[in-house]
Amino acid sequence: MGELLMTRLFARIDNDGECKEIVDFEPFGKFHESITWIEIPDKIKSFVREDYIYKDGEIVPPSLDYIHNQCKNRLSAIRYNHEIAGISMADGTKVGTSREEYTKMVNLYQSMVDGTVDEVEWKVSNDKWLTVTKNEFKNIIDTVVVHVDNSFKAEKMVSELIRSYTDFNSLYSFDIEKNFLDSYNSLIV
Repeated sequence: MGELLMTRLFARIDNDGECKEIVDFEPFGKFHESITWIEIPDKIKSFVREDYIYKDGEIVPPSLDYIHNQCKNRLSAIRYNHEIAGISMADGTKVGTSREEYTKMVNLYQSMVDGTVDEVEWKVSNDKWLTVTKNEFKNIIDTVVVHVDNSFKAEKMVSELIRSYTDFNSLYSFDIEKNFLDSYNSLIV
């Protein structure tokens, strides 16, 4: 995102005030003089799309709902990346939390519950193996479940906060990732 802020962006505005094109070079003098180009302010560069509009001297989203949805989409990506990034257990063991890892854990645990195996050799990273019993493995799975659940709870908390904003400028400056992490950390007991 830092690279985007250093790049000057310009929007081509049509006669109806709609952004029709966004370029990362200075267009003045390169196109017919009847074409209107507006420089996109730094604070909105990461938001502007070709369906934004030029209204009252500003480039703005088509509606408040539109920017709410943009923020919520960013929030969803932040939650997903956090959810699958893995966790550290109390003893420092790193545990994968991707959906694939979770499915493997649940299937393996079910084999333990069914009596197929009493303990398992479980590879938690490229170079670390654990021998775990059914109860130890259940504790790991429970920890992963709490992590995933808290990730979704934090997303909901921040989503509601996003929805509470009623002006574009507040949303442009809202730090989605920081608010997500703060909300997630507030849920840890």
